[in-house]
Amino acid sequence: MTATPEQTFCPLPWASLSLRNDGSFRVCCQANVSKNRGLLRDSSGKNLNAATDSINAARNSPDLMQIRSNMLAGVWDNSCNRCQTEEAAGLRSRRMYSSAQIENSFSLEDAKVVTAGDGKINPQTVPLKDLDLRFGNTCNLKCRMCGPQDSSSWVQEHQLLFPEETIELSNMNWFQSSKFWDELKSQSNSIRHIYIVGGEPLMISKHFTFLDWLADQGHSKKISLEYNTNLTMLPPEGKKVWPSFKSVSFGVSVDGFEAVNDYIRFPSIFKNIEKNINELKNTSNFQIWISATVSIYSILSLVDLAEWTFFTLGNKPGVEMTSVFKSHALHRPAAQNIQCLRPKEKAFVEKSLELQLKKLMAQQADAQLIDFLKTTLKKYIKFMKAKDLSSSHSQFIEYTTKLDHHRKQSFADLYPDLSKMIFSETV
Repeated sequence: MTATPEQTFCPLPWASLSLRNDGSFRVCCQANVSKNRGLLRDSSGKNLNAATDSINAARNSPDLMQIRSNMLAGVWDNSCNRCQTEEAAGLRSRRMYSSAQIENSFSLEDAKVVTAGDGKINPQTVPLKDLDLRFGNTCNLKCRMCGPQDSSSWVQEHQLLFPEETIELSNMNWFQSSKFWDELKSQSNSIRHIYIVGGEPLMISKHFTFLDWLADQGHSKKISLEYNTNLTMLPPEGKKVWPSFKSVSFGVSVDGFEAVNDYIRFPSIFKNIEKNINELKNTSNFQIWISATVSIYSILSLVDLAEWTFFTLGNKPGVEMTSVFKSHALHRPAAQNIQCLRPKEKAFVEKSLELQLKKLMAQQADAQLIDFLKTTLKKYIKFMKAKDLSSSHSQFIEYTTKLDHHRKQSFADLYPDLSKMIFSETV
C-alpha cells in the first residue's frame, strides 16, 4: 500500500539530535532495529561520533538527508521500519509520540519549506528543539533484554556466560570530553525538550553539571526534561536542580508486577521503586508514568502491572491511563520478542490474557482500566501474531536456562504453564 507524507513524516530528522550510549549519532532510538542500527555516517561511510564530530555535520549526514527526502516523498525508510511495524499493529509508535510531543512542534509543512531537494537543511535556521542523550553504559541493573553495551553491571556475567561473544566497550566514557558539552551549550537557547537515558541516567553526574548550567543561564525554565530511568535511586543533585525546569517527567522502566519485574530487571527490588515513585508523584512540576517493555518475560504480567499502575498513579480525576502507562513491544533480542513464541504458545498467551481481563471485569474494576486493557491487549495480540520468529525459539530456551541457573531464578516459578509449553520439545 502506498503511503503519503502525512503517514511517514516525523519531526525528529529535522528538529532532534539522538545519540547512542557510545556517542554515535543516529536517526533516533527506534532505528536500532534497522540493518545499520540507525547510525549516521559521513560521505566516506565512517560512523559519526559526538566525541570527535560536530553536531551540524551529523544533522546533514547523507543518511539523514536521505531519510528526510523519503519522508517528504511518502516513503518508509528502512530505518523507520519499527515505527511502520508498530503502527500497522495499532500500537503507538515513536513517530506518533514525537509528532505530538515536541513542543512548538515542527510540522510537515515546516519541513517542506526548509528542506532542499536532496534533503539538506540549514542548521542555523532549523534549530534543535529536542535532544535524546545517552551516556555510556553505567548502570546498577543487568536486565535480561540488555547486555554489556547497555549496562556495566552486565560485563562480568556476560564474559562468564557468553565468552564466545566479543563486545566493544571502548567508547563508553565519550561524554567526559568537554567538546560535546561546549558545542551543545552553544545551541541550547532553542532546546525545549531533553530526553535523558543511560545506562542508568541518574548515575551520570556529568549530566547534572549540564543541567546546573542550563539553570544558571535561565534556559531551564523553557525546557521539559524527560528521563527513562529504573528509579532505584533519587540522587540529591537531581532533587536540587529539577525544580528549576519547566517540567520533569520520569518514564519508569518497570516491566512486570513485583516478582516479575525483579526477575527481568535483576537485581531490582520492586518495593524500593514503588517507594521512590510515591515520594515524587505529588511534586508539582513532576509527571511519572510506567514505561513497560513487553516481551516473552513480561507479557503475562501486563494486566497485573496495569492494574497496579492504575491504583498507584491513576485513579483520580483528570488522569487518563494512557498518560501513566506507556508500553512498547520488545523487538530485539528476537529470542525475547513475543513473535518468537510458537503457535500453541501464542494461543495460550492470548487465552490467558483474556481470562485475566474477564476476572477483572467480574470484580467490577474501574471502567477506564478495563477499556484501556481491552485496547492494549488487542494490539499486543495482533502484534504477536503478525510475524513468525519461532526460528529463534531455541535461543530463548538456551538464554533463559543459563541466566536462571546463574542467577538462581526460575522462569517456571513465574509462569508454570507457559514454561512447560516453551521448554517442551513438541508444541
